[in-house]
Amino acid sequence: MVRGAGEQEAHRESRHRSAGLMYVADGVVKVEAEGRVHHLGCGNSLLLSGGVRHRRRTAGPGTRVLVVAVGGHVEVLGA
Repeated sequence: MVRGAGEQEAHRESRHRSAGLMYVADGVVKVEAEGRVHHLGCGNSLLLSGGVRHRRRTAGPGTRVLVVAVGGHVEVLGA
């Protein structure tokens, strides 16, 4: 589990071996993944498959993001 707070640089690219769920507890986050831009607000979440390169940028100092990595086999049903 990774917790992020405050402003983060968008140039820092991440890639996780396992799937990860990004949840915005407070503030606004812009996530770039697989050529798409996602704007997430408080209470929004984004599920990223393992191996997906992504960047995130927070919109202010009060932003808090929780990232939970999921290990092993994960099957998402009903998208």
